[in-house]
Amino acid sequence: MTSVGLTWADGLSDGGAPIFDYRVKSRILGDVEYSVVATDILTQDYTVSDLVLGTTYEFIVEARN
Repeated sequence: MTSVGLTWADGLSDGGAPIFDYRVKSRILGDVEYSVVATDILTQDYTVSDLVLGTTYEFIVEARN
């Protein structure tokens, strides 16, 4: 198993409300649906663990406000 560190910047618009936390989702390349990896993240970085070496993953970070 292995891990990857993610970092991100805020999007272009917050819709007029401050961002209070982030949620990270992932899926294996080619899968249809994303799974929630972590919620209630208060910083703009997160380390995803328990990944399988040699597998390609896709990640989405959602800001919640």
